[in-house]
Amino acid sequence: MKIGKSSEAILTRSVLKQLKKKREEVMQGPCYGEQVAVLDSSNKNRVILSTNPFIGTKKEAGEFGIFEAINDVASTGAEPIAILVSILLPAKMEEKGLKRIMDDLRVQCQKWNVDIVGGHTEVTPAVNEPILTITAIGMTQEETWHHSSTIQAGQEIVMTKWCGQSGTARLALRKEKELQQRYPNDFLDGAKQMKEWLSIQEEMKVLKEYEKEWEVGAIHHVAKGGVFGALWEFASAGKVGLDIDLMKIPLKQETVEVCEFFDLNPYCLESVGCLLIAVSKGNELVAQLNRANIPAVLIGKVTKTNDRIIRNEEEERYLEPPKSDEINKIFAME
Repeated sequence: MKIGKSSEAILTRSVLKQLKKKREEVMQGPCYGEQVAVLDSSNKNRVILSTNPFIGTKKEAGEFGIFEAINDVASTGAEPIAILVSILLPAKMEEKGLKRIMDDLRVQCQKWNVDIVGGHTEVTPAVNEPILTITAIGMTQEETWHHSSTIQAGQEIVMTKWCGQSGTARLALRKEKELQQRYPNDFLDGAKQMKEWLSIQEEMKVLKEYEKEWEVGAIHHVAKGGVFGALWEFASAGKVGLDIDLMKIPLKQETVEVCEFFDLNPYCLESVGCLLIAVSKGNELVAQLNRANIPAVLIGKVTKTNDRIIRNEEEERYLEPPKSDEINKIFAME
């Protein structure tokens, strides 16, 4: 199989078809395009769960590792309360490397008011870089539970922050010496600083406050596979079409330059911390997010057909099924 996330076809054929719901407490199980599982806790609260791996250096693992799972939970409207952490370490790593990972995880969890409640740590010759598997746990009421499959034709799509932001930051940090051959340090500092936008805490506060006023519907966290991958998953979850203006997708110059240097497609580069929001009153929501200093823009709309169209001025093409994240082209060669 190819490197990266399994395709929709493989996931459906070899994973999802093997799984059958048996427990009545399971309100939402595995489904392509959905990013969480939901359990009924019998007291009208819902337990929201998401699990995601992170593969990277010890410098990256603790700093970047928690955001995909925690953001997946938070994007439903749930409050993240705890994480479980499984850590596989290469034999070459010293104990101080493990301590750094845990220190960085602790700092990030404090920002979210999230506890680390358990996990597993093991050294194995099977890996050459740390592999973290983060399971995030949250709680919510059913009425505030946003899930991707509720996206509906007629809604507009709002995107927050910038396409490829987490991938840009990781590449700038990990490939700094190579990038310094072409770009000045102040430019690279700007690329590195994109890591400061990985949390979705502030935008979720705005969305919770104004979700009824602006008729906020489904929310999808953009992560591995970039914005194109997320748009495909979002549409697949709701069985809808999309009409997206490529020129409206927010993209920072740092991402353009870094992707040009490594010959990567920025629209397929990991974008942890970005959200796709299906909403009836897109311009009003964009204005509200901007007033809260959260970058946001209206990038398109949801349609009744199954066509997933990307427009670039007069050119029109169809969105393709997601492939491996572009960052794997670089890190897989190390």
